[in-house]
Amino acid sequence: MPIGRCALCHVQKELVDSHFLPAASYKALRSEGFDVNEPMVMTGKRVFQSSRQITAHVFCADCEDIFNRRGETSVLNKLATPEVFPLRDMVAASPAILDESDFKAFSCDAIPGFPTDRLVHLALGIFWKGAVHTWKILDGELPRLELGPYEETIRHFVCGTGPFPKEVCLMVYLDSSTPPLIATTPPRRFRRDDFYLFAFYMNGMQCCLCVGKQAPVEFSDACMATGPGHPIFLVPEAGNTMFATLKPFTKNSTLSKGIRKTFAQWKTRRDKK
Repeated sequence: MPIGRCALCHVQKELVDSHFLPAASYKALRSEGFDVNEPMVMTGKRVFQSSRQITAHVFCADCEDIFNRRGETSVLNKLATPEVFPLRDMVAASPAILDESDFKAFSCDAIPGFPTDRLVHLALGIFWKGAVHTWKILDGELPRLELGPYEETIRHFVCGTGPFPKEVCLMVYLDSSTPPLIATTPPRRFRRDDFYLFAFYMNGMQCCLCVGKQAPVEFSDACMATGPGHPIFLVPEAGNTMFATLKPFTKNSTLSKGIRKTFAQWKTRRDKK
């Protein structure tokens, strides 16, 4: 293993082959009953299926354990598969604090055993990873996230040496559709003039990160980490909505024959539900 400065602890150590998106998040993407049983990959050039994961030598083994222990291990097995969605079931079994036609809000504090802290760590860790390294994919490099002065305070939180950062809001939405879209996207920045807004989708869960002094007040109220009651939301078609927002990034991408067939099979399966 190469020797280098770990991006998280800033200590010169052996660096392991680190995952950008947790390895366990890919397991749900391997669904039985499809002609091509591989995760979907979306780039600016093409949309296809591949088992290759996004990795690089970025973190030491001790810091990899921080990601696993403080978030990934407790949350990833509760995300959606084509058959079950344990995290959503936990939320839906509790009374909503707000029930609108297009979304429902719940308090994580009122959900027995809900892994609030670990989900916050998992999500913020993924956003931060996207800022501290330029991750390579099959067709080139992913756009590096720009967290500005918040990158360092987020690093301290992820490392466990600081509190959840001020002027940072994390909103979490679970897909209430049945079945939810089983897919994972790296985080992307969405253009705002007065604050930064980022988002990613992972197997039924959409996470949005807002940073900046000019963030709307409603974002602060909706923050899972610091909002009243630690809110979480159920929304219909969260996955399809997320992918619709990604169209500008993939408008020139070509669909492989395999992905066209998989989309058709997904539609057939969903129509039968």
